Order: sequence, then C-alpha cells, then structure tokens
Amino acid sequence: LWESSHDAWEAGNPLHILQTLSEGISSFSGIMRRLPQINSKVLTERLDLLLEKNLIIREVSQSKPLKINYYLSPEWKALQEQLNQLANRVLSK
Repeated sequence: LWESSHDAWEAGNPLHILQTLSEGISSFSGIMRRLPQINSKVLTERLDLLLEKNLIIREVSQSKPLKINYYLSPEWKALQEQLNQLANRVLSK
C-alpha cells in the first residue's frame, strides 16, 4: 500500500508540475505529455492545489476553442529565488 501511494504521489508531485511550467510548457495537454506518468484527474487536483496556494496562475483565453494555460506566479518565483539563495549558502559552506 505504501509503495503504490508513494508512487502515485511521486507521479503527481507538484514540484514536477512547477518544473514543467518553468520549462515553458503551459497547457494542460502539454503538461500531460511532459509527465506521462500522471493521469488527468491527479493533474487537475495538483493544479487546483497549486492555484489555491498562489503558486501558479490560470489564464483562460476567450478564443474558440477555449484555451487554458498555467504559468508560474510571482509568489512562486520569489519563493524559488529564496530557495536558490538558501541552497547556495548551504552548498558554499
């Protein structure tokens, strides 16, 4: 049970999604292609979690067909910068 739960979490690890967005992939289908181990239900749940935590932004175009894209939020970029600074301090000691 632990292994299957752990594997399911790893497949939908929000950090994998954030990394994918940082690579410039912004559409739901693009994220699905980049992370084939995640199913659409889990991806939707993780995107909703990241939106709730203000780590990503959802942009809906008014074009037809409707397009939804996700981007890293300024809050995530600031947090990422702080984490990078911390990592640099730790690694430089």
